[in-house]
Amino acid sequence: MSSWRPSFQPDHLYFVTTKAVDYVHVFRRNTAKRLLVDTLDCYRLRGRLRLYCFVIMPNHIHLIAQFSADDPLASVMRDLKQHSADRLIRHLKAEGARLVDESPRVGGGGAKIAFVHPTDLAGTLIELVERPYE
Repeated sequence: MSSWRPSFQPDHLYFVTTKAVDYVHVFRRNTAKRLLVDTLDCYRLRGRLRLYCFVIMPNHIHLIAQFSADDPLASVMRDLKQHSADRLIRHLKAEGARLVDESPRVGGGGAKIAFVHPTDLAGTLIELVERPYE
């Protein structure tokens, strides 16, 4: 695999797509979408990104945003995913959903993983994964 990466330009707009692991429909429920919108708004208000537009699909999101030189795209997206996953786990627990493990654990490749018990989500085992950035 090539190690080439495009150079980051803070004065450019970026079209960003991020997906759920294995395209699981994490954002099907309105509460999950609301948590994501709140997180995006928090990052916007804190100046971590200038958000021009976004769309939330059941298993991925698209956004057009601008990032600063002090807080580049990779850092913002890493933190956004971590914050969103943590909020989603807390919300699911508050609704009474059971996790297979009490808290996220380290999985393959150093990723932090958590499983939501299938009996609490209509028979679907949901795996939440936070992969470390290279």
